[in-house]
Amino acid sequence: SGVYFAEDVAKADQYVMPDKDFKRRTDGDRDTAVCDLHRVLYPGGPADHPQDVFYVLVCRVMLGIFARTLDGKSRLAEGPDAHTELWRQGAARGRDARELADIPRMPGEPFHALVVELGGRLARYREFVVFHAETRVYPEYLLAYRRQPPRLP
Repeated sequence: SGVYFAEDVAKADQYVMPDKDFKRRTDGDRDTAVCDLHRVLYPGGPADHPQDVFYVLVCRVMLGIFARTLDGKSRLAEGPDAHTELWRQGAARGRDARELADIPRMPGEPFHALVVELGGRLARYREFVVFHAETRVYPEYLLAYRRQPPRLP
């Protein structure tokens, strides 16, 4: 599995869940990260929390040498003799089960990321999937926002 990114915030907005109310840390609270976030973002407590707020991370992502696909099954060919395998063949179960295919002329080195282009399974927003994100992603900003209903003419 990988970590998914988009070039348009509307794609991320399809997956976010609302943060409906202020959470104060209590004994036995398991979700301390949300409590810590609320303490930083809303220092005035519940009165500062806007209710129904959504969060999205803005990240710098290093794609490296990436494979492109329309369907998640085959790689878009580049050149007349390009191999179109997207996933590593014969991978053992476990960590390599969903490893990308090797970079052409670089045996043993899988593609670093996957770009899912528009036109196949996607109609509106490209997706970027990074495998081994611990070394290729830098979260830079946390955006908090509220959805507003569209204005009708």
